[in-house]
Amino acid sequence: MKILVACDHVVLAGGLLRFDRVAAEISRYGHEMAYVVMGASPPARHTDVPVIDLPRAEQQRWDCVMIPGAGFPSSTIENFGVFKRKNFGMRMQHILNDPTRRKGFRAVNLSFDPHVIVFNNEHWPPGSYSDFKADRIHVLLGAVDTTRYYPAGTKAASGATWVVGGLANKKPVPLVEAVSGCSEMDLVLFGHDRHGLGQRYPDLIAEGRLKLPGQITERDLPGLYRNFDCVVATELFAGWANLAAEAMASGVPVVCTRSGTMAFARDGETALVVDDPSPEALRARLTQLRADQSFVRKLTRNARKQIEKFDLTTYAQSLLELCRHDGL
Repeated sequence: MKILVACDHVVLAGGLLRFDRVAAEISRYGHEMAYVVMGASPPARHTDVPVIDLPRAEQQRWDCVMIPGAGFPSSTIENFGVFKRKNFGMRMQHILNDPTRRKGFRAVNLSFDPHVIVFNNEHWPPGSYSDFKADRIHVLLGAVDTTRYYPAGTKAASGATWVVGGLANKKPVPLVEAVSGCSEMDLVLFGHDRHGLGQRYPDLIAEGRLKLPGQITERDLPGLYRNFDCVVATELFAGWANLAAEAMASGVPVVCTRSGTMAFARDGETALVVDDPSPEALRARLTQLRADQSFVRKLTRNARKQIEKFDLTTYAQSLLELCRHDGL
């Protein structure tokens, strides 16, 4: 099969990154995937997936074209109607976020007119998308490569400094405030520092207690998780939280919100779940984990078992099945 994924440009966001991973997986079975860029912005990151412009895509035949998410300029969304031409094959809309992005997803739906809608999360209750048009609607939850991300044993001995991991671009300030009050903890926040943490916390950085390594390559991500004693996901709006899923697969205990984790985070069983990621709430959960290594072992054991249900191979095979549309 030849699958085309449409976007404005190649962004850093995890929602698009999932298709890099799917492309590598399905290539093992002889399938091809490419990105078609609709905007003029340069790529924000390297990708091994072929990137082509619309004129080149129009010259080829495709089995399926996919739209991932709704975070596109309005001009790009309006141009999605071009994919109604027969050479683009079946049209699939992916809804990768929660209902707070409803307006954008509805705009994509109207322009793109998909045959199939795929939700990657459980945040959309029945009836909340009754005005979305499609022949079929499916729920195919997100995935993690459980072969590349795997447990590597206990990270720190009792009494040693704990290393807490998180994202610099996803509501990081409460986590920085939480860890700054714990002298026995250091914090590593990777990803783009869009909140100006480097300027906001120069003392913590100078002390070595806050590290901002920037964007981590796909190749280096599994190794990064093995340096963490705990991972904290503070997002309030997400469809699938890659950070929490990858940490769980890596055997790292997780503190997280419910956003993007509803499928696999069970409070006290597979993670510690907070409704309000305030510095006080996060500090209390981190202190609880650090004080009880037997509880950490229980959490990580249960979490790995749970996240194995969402392995990348099964996800990719299920996605390929959804690309086969009886109406075409």
